[in-house]
Amino acid sequence: MQGKLDFVQSLRKRVSRLEGLTTAQMEAVKNRLELNPGALVLCRVLRKLGVKTAVVSGGFMPMALHIKQILGLDYAFANTLEMTPQGSACTGQVLGDIVDAKRKADLLKFIASVNSDLFIYLLFILFLFSNVKPWLG
Repeated sequence: MQGKLDFVQSLRKRVSRLEGLTTAQMEAVKNRLELNPGALVLCRVLRKLGVKTAVVSGGFMPMALHIKQILGLDYAFANTLEMTPQGSACTGQVLGDIVDAKRKADLLKFIASVNSDLFIYLLFILFLFSNVKPWLG
């Protein structure tokens, strides 16, 4: 982004370059995703404690759903790529709300509103170490 475009403009520009990307190519990318060490164990422990977990990403739903499945998360939120009518390739457009820092904060607040105090406490810790902190207000 180099400070020349805001996140939304930059995302739309980058997604336009994905026009024609096939679902098979997206699958290949999904299969190459690597988890951080300890992520699976952490998510299992949190689940046993009754904590709701989520991936809230500025990336794309196919990858977020894949991570949700692998880690056994409760929620997945990310940007939605528009697909061709046949569903076989990306059109180069994004559908719906862009998941930027403000949207991430709104989604985390939503999740917290329907879950426990423990989840809210963990969200506070996440806010301390994330780029959504300015949107707490």
